[in-house]
Amino acid sequence: MTKPLPGSDPRSLIPKLLELVEPQFDSSGGFMLSNIMDLLEPTRVGFVQKVLVDNCWSGNATDSWRYPSEYLAADYEATVEPDDATQLAFSIASFIHHPEPFVRANVIEFFRLCLRAPDAGLLLQTFRQRPELFDGIDDPLNSWSGGLRASLATALAWRMAKGDESLRETVRAEALEPGRADPVLPGLVDADLKWLEKRIGQIISGSPDALPRLLRLYALNKLDLRRTLEGLVEVLPKATVREELKNAFKRGPERVHYLNMI
Repeated sequence: MTKPLPGSDPRSLIPKLLELVEPQFDSSGGFMLSNIMDLLEPTRVGFVQKVLVDNCWSGNATDSWRYPSEYLAADYEATVEPDDATQLAFSIASFIHHPEPFVRANVIEFFRLCLRAPDAGLLLQTFRQRPELFDGIDDPLNSWSGGLRASLATALAWRMAKGDESLRETVRAEALEPGRADPVLPGLVDADLKWLEKRIGQIISGSPDALPRLLRLYALNKLDLRRTLEGLVEVLPKATVREELKNAFKRGPERVHYLNMI
């Protein structure tokens, strides 16, 4: 269980962290976000403040934590009591509005590492209502991700399996935005494959750079590519599709079969 750390009174932090949150129900139809203040323990918010913002954390010599998010993820996974784990996860989510990109990046990374951790709907709501916190801002933890918006979109897409319809619709809309499909493809392949296959032509025509990842995901998961190929060749040159097929399917009967379809 997380222990409070010394410092300023964390009760003063909660209103500042939540003042931008609009009231709404979470995916389970439970409490409203405006009432999360009543559910958060100030000492736990203070602990998260110390780790995320003040960077006051350390591990043993055998630990491999690189960032505060990894430290918090380990703490979350080691928390036995469900209520304590929920408190910790909600407290971390409340820092998604923090002005420092490094803090926001660590919040996103925590929820990418802990896919089952509840976030009280804060990640989705902030993604939809505060795009200025993510658009055009580099991810200081993952330089390869394409920026904070892409990192958060990836985390949200992986959480679609939880069944939140508003989350599903947001991820789908992101996939249809020109140039933004690549980060959400893994989540769509995992939890929304039928929709992905129906819209594949529209998605890839808007985000042609996502084609290599798409085909690698099909190869990695051993999925039937026939229906998707039909949509791809309608919007891309056949030579392009064939070349990426060769890169994704290095060998085996599937490679020959799919190449013969084009």
